[in-house]
Amino acid sequence: MSRKSSRQKREFKMVWASARAVPGRWYLGVVGLHDPDAHGRFRGVALSVRGILAWLGVLAVLAYLALALALFLWLDRRPFNMVTFSDIALPTRWSRISDLRGKGYIEEGMADLKNGRWMQGEMKLRVGLSKHPDNLRARMTLGQFYLAIGRRVLALNVLQAGLQGTYPGRIYLNAMLQVASQCEDFPLALRVIDETLARPAREVPESDRRWLRGQKMQLLVAAHRAPELLEMLDAMPDLRGPEADEARVLALVDAGRLPEAESFLAQWLARAPKTEVAQVMRLQVRIFREQKKMTAMNDTLDRLRALAPADPRTTIYAVVQQTMAGETTRAAQSMDEFVLRFGSDLNNLITLAQPLAEIGAVPLLQRCLAEAQAQGLPTRAFYAAETRAFLHTGQFREAAQAYANFKRDTKEAARAEEMWVSWMDKLLPALIGPPESAQVVELQAFLRSRPFPVSIYRETEEILRKAGRLDTAREVLAMGIGAFPASAALATSKAEVDEQLAAARPAESEKAAAPGPAAGPRERVVFEDLDRLIGEGKWSEAAEQARAVLLSKPAWLPKRESELLRIEMRGHFENGATAEMIGAARMLMDGSNARAQQVVDFAAEVSARGQKDTAATLLGEVLRKTPDYPPAKRALKELEEKPKVHAKG
Repeated sequence: MSRKSSRQKREFKMVWASARAVPGRWYLGVVGLHDPDAHGRFRGVALSVRGILAWLGVLAVLAYLALALALFLWLDRRPFNMVTFSDIALPTRWSRISDLRGKGYIEEGMADLKNGRWMQGEMKLRVGLSKHPDNLRARMTLGQFYLAIGRRVLALNVLQAGLQGTYPGRIYLNAMLQVASQCEDFPLALRVIDETLARPAREVPESDRRWLRGQKMQLLVAAHRAPELLEMLDAMPDLRGPEADEARVLALVDAGRLPEAESFLAQWLARAPKTEVAQVMRLQVRIFREQKKMTAMNDTLDRLRALAPADPRTTIYAVVQQTMAGETTRAAQSMDEFVLRFGSDLNNLITLAQPLAEIGAVPLLQRCLAEAQAQGLPTRAFYAAETRAFLHTGQFREAAQAYANFKRDTKEAARAEEMWVSWMDKLLPALIGPPESAQVVELQAFLRSRPFPVSIYRETEEILRKAGRLDTAREVLAMGIGAFPASAALATSKAEVDEQLAAARPAESEKAAAPGPAAGPRERVVFEDLDRLIGEGKWSEAAEQARAVLLSKPAWLPKRESELLRIEMRGHFENGATAEMIGAARMLMDGSNARAQQVVDFAAEVSARGQKDTAATLLGEVLRKTPDYPPAKRALKELEEKPKVHAKG
């Protein structure tokens, strides 16, 4: 037989089984050489379909396990990884992977915050809560972090999201209600209380329910919702005690029902134990003052002092109430008594100076200052109070002089005073200078530079209105509403300012009001939009809008350029765009010390939020533009020295 015919006889077969179906020599159960001839040569090749499928299955399992192992090793690089190999390998456990990763991010974020890596910790806590939203401890920590940096609305949103499940407990709920009060979001706080009280009795203990009803009373008083509070108290006759009784009195006063409040206080005093008598008398003093019943007010003040003759607070209360009532002679007599009995103690004098500053009682406040000076006591607290009092009375140049005295007596401001000092540094020059001065622009830029309590916006606009700066007051209110959109008080003030502006100036024609093609966007509209975006936390959009305005070059740009660049710089920082932030910082600096200081101040804030390397980069840019600028050199040296100190420890 020829070689060719031998090849033709060889066969290729596809079989299901292997050796049992086709005798021959099989390899790995897949390839078989079958039907050997007399000389031992195989006449054909067979492939086992079952063998191929079996090996494909084995390889698939191995590949799956290899990928699972690779994914596990990738996840296990994180120091707080909680995902195990079995969680990845077993499909029945896939549903818990996201939750476990969230727990890991949360633990890692907690560790970062503990070690001062603020930005990394905040980011990891946010990511962790997005995957594991039921961790109330992480929500409390993140809310406290936002509260510490002044982001009260963000803190409120984070805490509110934790109320979706079961009752979180009094501690958590108290934190959320406090933040809501600071944001003046009283409707939200009241809604949360009502929803919690509506939960089943087994979820919320009776002690917590009593506490919640007390919180609701306080919120209704703060929100000036007297009818609702009175309705609540009438519907709950079992709601008794000094807290409920005082809430009723305050609601009656807020509603203008002073005779009813006086009658209720008389009944309360008749049944009050000794521990409540002073509380009732203080409320009676207020009612008598508002009704102009001076004899009754002074008699009650005398009896109140007789209850605790060694307590300086009763005499302080008498001085303040008599001053507010216009009883200057009696107030001076009470002041003499206070100085004689309690005036040798610095803390007593400061305690009296603070309420006197709030009501603008400058002569009595200066008496406190004179007593402190005569006794050689520190005077800086009294100069600070005098500054606030002059601002209250609209004496702005006198306020500036008192503040200069405060600065002269202050070597270094205490941490609690830092914000007030920075505020006064911007507010007083803006009040003394002309309405369109650079100091006014700097004040507006300062109020946009960081988050502030709602009281700062409210007090600033009140002072500006006293100074006749209605346009600036309106801008400040727009900033405040952007930061605290739920504040009814700010919204009411803004409506009043808008009405005053409309009455103070003639209506503009449409032609004059509308900008021409080359005029660019209107200044007020631009900054109102920016305030809204910043208040909503839309930093990326704020940075883009600031850049667009800078490129459009409106006519008013020269006086607001640095402010827009600061907004752009901060927006890029908040959005994590470091390169763009550095670019905005370079554009902000023009070689002057004033612009350089703005970047140094921003670098200090960046450093305080844990971004040491970014702060060092900003300071390096300052020194590149303004060589040997001392504040930048000092700040950079401090940044470089701190890691060494930690390393030695």
